[in-house]
Amino acid sequence: MARIFTSGALALLLSGCGSSGDAGNFISDEVDINVALAGNGATTSATYDSPQASVTIDGNASTSLFWAGNITGDSITIDFGSSKALRQLDIYTNDANLGELNASKIVELSTDNATWNTTAETSGGAITCQQLNSSGGHTLCSYNSRQSARYIRITIEALTAIGLENVHEIQATGF
Repeated sequence: MARIFTSGALALLLSGCGSSGDAGNFISDEVDINVALAGNGATTSATYDSPQASVTIDGNASTSLFWAGNITGDSITIDFGSSKALRQLDIYTNDANLGELNASKIVELSTDNATWNTTAETSGGAITCQQLNSSGGHTLCSYNSRQSARYIRITIEALTAIGLENVHEIQATGF
């Protein structure tokens, strides 16, 4: 005999599947989102052209809007508002590739905005990418284990010409 549950009965049945303190609970409220999105509470600051930095967290990776570093040492920082467990970074720039193959921009993570660890590298960085794909202006860095960070910073390390080092969008997937 088959049993048919109404939506109210199903909710009652599911509510008995464990309390919030139950380690065996199969329902998790930790869902990956883009924690670097302004709509999710992230904010930006920059050493140069700080008002324009906000376009890097607006959810639009197109090349029409961007923050541009003007001189070597300029940086943009995203504050997630609290520490997050990151699984992946997606960075959209005007570079053909980013990371150890092209050192024009350095990507770093921090939990306190004081101590920084390089990332978006397959080797040599403090936080290595398990997978690093970089082409066509899009760099994807996925981690073997989640990385705790509240801040991400991109610093211009080498200029091909003033104002030509652009960052279009920064996405950080985590919870």
